[in-house]
This record gives sequence, C-alpha cells and structure tokens, in this order.
Amino acid sequence: MFRRFKHIWTGYPYIATVSTMHSVCIAVIAHGSSRRTHIEFVEDIARRIESALGLRVAVGYLDGRSRGLADAEEVLDRLAVEGCRRVAVVPFFLTPGRHAKEDVPRIVESARSRHRDVEFIVTPCIGEHSNIVEIVVDLIKRSLYTNRNG
Repeated sequence: MFRRFKHIWTGYPYIATVSTMHSVCIAVIAHGSSRRTHIEFVEDIARRIESALGLRVAVGYLDGRSRGLADAEEVLDRLAVEGCRRVAVVPFFLTPGRHAKEDVPRIVESARSRHRDVEFIVTPCIGEHSNIVEIVVDLIKRSLYTNRNG
C-alpha cells in the first residue's frame, strides 16, 4: 500500500509505503498543565500537524509524570521503540527560554544516549519562526476588524 505525502523539510511530494511511513516522526514537547483545556489544545494541534504532514506525531510534557500525562522523555523513547529513525522534536514554546533552550535539549541528549540509531533533530521554538510577526499582525487585524463591540 502506498500513501502520498509532502516531504517534511522540502515540501515536495513523495510516495511512501506503509511499512516505511513512520521512519520520520514528530515529538511535540509542551510544558503541561493541570487544566484540561490546555492539554486538549496541544493535543488538537498535534493531530492537525499529523494530518497535515501524514507523519506520526506524539506529544510529551515536561512535567508529565507529576500530572499523569505523557512524559517528554518517555515519548521520545516510545517513538524510537516504534521504529522512528528520525524524530523532529518541536519545543512547543513561544519564547526561547529555559524550557526550549535547556530542558528540551537535555532530554534529547538523554534520548540520543539510549537510542544511538535514531536521529533526534530539535527545531527552533515557535517564536523563533520567521513568520511570527506576520502571525501576530494577522491576529491583531482579525481582532480589530472583527470584534467591534468594545
């Protein structure tokens, strides 16, 4: 069986067999929260990323164990055990603070030591994307021109 995808880094279409389609996976690493709405929000975005890319996406939380959520380190281990050979690790944070620049790289280094046959690639955090200003401007414009009740 074959499926058509867009390549995660180049955007060019390619065809993969079912047996190899999970060799590239995504790990979204978020902070975590006791609020169910926060968790649902992150999980929904992960599902939408998975749908857009056609790749396996798992969510891990930095404080997952203490809140009964999927722990970030455990998620990286699970993806490796499931057969992922390249894992894009997405620090799901707006700013390049301590979590994005220290905690996530430390967790990834630990996973690399346990899974030497897996390539873990850490992306920049969301706020470091070159389109962040356009996204914020779009949010402002939508708010200013659609919410005229105040």
